[in-house]
Amino acid sequence: MNARQCTVLATALCATLLLYGCREAAKEPALDSPFDVATALPPDGLERGWSRCAPVETFGPDNVYDYVNGEAPLYHSYNFRSLTHAVFCSDRPEGPSITIDIFETGSLLDGFGLYSRSRLPDREFRPIGTQGFLFDDTFTFWKGRFFVNVRADERDARLVSVAERFAKHVAANVPGSVAFPEEIMVFPSSALVRHSETYIGSNLLGYGFMGAGFTAKYRLGENDSTLFLVPFLNHSSALDGLEQYKAFLSEKGEQSRPVANLGATAVEARDPYLGPGFFCVDGRYLAGILNVDDRAAALALLRECLRNVASNEPA
Repeated sequence: MNARQCTVLATALCATLLLYGCREAAKEPALDSPFDVATALPPDGLERGWSRCAPVETFGPDNVYDYVNGEAPLYHSYNFRSLTHAVFCSDRPEGPSITIDIFETGSLLDGFGLYSRSRLPDREFRPIGTQGFLFDDTFTFWKGRFFVNVRADERDARLVSVAERFAKHVAANVPGSVAFPEEIMVFPSSALVRHSETYIGSNLLGYGFMGAGFTAKYRLGENDSTLFLVPFLNHSSALDGLEQYKAFLSEKGEQSRPVANLGATAVEARDPYLGPGFFCVDGRYLAGILNVDDRAAALALLRECLRNVASNEPA
């Protein structure tokens, strides 16, 4: 097999794997030059009998709450830049409609993060953009810094097919890498619950002192355990984060116990809301695993994650 045939085969293989969550990583690219998001919308007539039935609306950071109401803080946590909203209607009398919402965030990581908040392992995944899924009457996908919803106003097979073609048109016309952020590659693959990796833009695990970070689910016992990773600016800041967490546990009447051979410093404790687990600092990272049934398996998994982090850190 020559070099060109190898390249074609590898490209085809990854395209197939995207449906199942291909974990190819991409370094986050610099923001593209300004892009007119409305140009990614389907043109009138792309589907026979379908056209825009209202002017395209654009919302920015200052007025996105007019459209998403109480969810605006969620979008702002992912460096929200714009929302482009369009409605397409069938030319049939009292015919159906399809709504397209394109959210532009600050980066590939932000785009993934916003998408990951709506992704669940049991979704009906489709090869749209970097990854997408169908849930009820809505296609949801992401690509680069863009997070997109394409919603049919009823669950009809023909209407959903039109919505899927609209979604694929948008995915083909927004810029960005068709790859996952390299940051989530540090999560070990063994026992990982497929499609459970998440990037939380703020208040990881519901705690303000955690900031932004990553989580993934693992099947280690009767219940799924949550592995988390929080990058801080430096080692001192990560230690401060752990101390704040220990203080919180103490206020709730929970005692933490030192753990040897786990990062630079580590404790074992029971989170009053998230169950028993381990918490440690290694370098500039605060990491841990919660809702632990199998202590030995959880410790091995956390140590493997820390090794992966260390190997990915710049020298």
